[in-house]
Amino acid sequence: MNHKAASALASVMMGTALLGVHGGARAEVEVSGNVTMASDYSFRGVSQTDRDPTIQGGFDVAWDSGFYVGTWSSNVSFPTVSQELDLYLGYSGQITDELSFDVKYTRFEYPGDGSNLDYNEFGGSLSYGNATLGVIYSNEYFALDDVTWFYPYTDYSLPVGPGSLDFHVGMSLLDDNSAGDWVAAFGDEEVLDWSVFYTVPVAGIDVGLGVVGTDIDDDVCDEPCGARAIVSLSKSL
Repeated sequence: MNHKAASALASVMMGTALLGVHGGARAEVEVSGNVTMASDYSFRGVSQTDRDPTIQGGFDVAWDSGFYVGTWSSNVSFPTVSQELDLYLGYSGQITDELSFDVKYTRFEYPGDGSNLDYNEFGGSLSYGNATLGVIYSNEYFALDDVTWFYPYTDYSLPVGPGSLDFHVGMSLLDDNSAGDWVAAFGDEEVLDWSVFYTVPVAGIDVGLGVVGTDIDDDVCDEPCGARAIVSLSKSL
């Protein structure tokens, strides 16, 4: 999908959202937003900002049917790119009182000279209580050629005091990458990432403190991929 197609997708998403807002009794709709400032933007354990601070934000439109659309953006520090823009849509719902599901499509856009990085992801997850199991798939991860990329992951949220302690473990599994670009960057076709975060509300702001990292060797990817602490301030709108 090129930038023109992505713009068309964004227009469709916005039009769908406006229809929901003006649909009256036909559908209940909830519009929400979020903004975050953090000491680093970590994406699957790898810093996207060279361990420099980030400001991020987005908004979502969700219908009582379970359908939702949204967008999210962050600064990044790539050689020719300074912004990431995500467009997504999905469907979620309850199977039982404890068991829920979520299926989602995400378009990753890098405005400017980053069109060669644009790509799509497709994901699904099941949540039971505070635990989530999911998998994400892409056939062009960060625009790698001839790639089959899967990302199974698990999340668990543990209430602790006034906040929550959140655990995450994910594994990038790569196949059919004839160019070897992934292995050249990360040293292996299998990359484990993890994070532990404690988040607590303070005066209407969610304050987070955590540690993230990967199992990538330091001699392959040191600063962006090594274990590090992250502090964040988030506000839901």
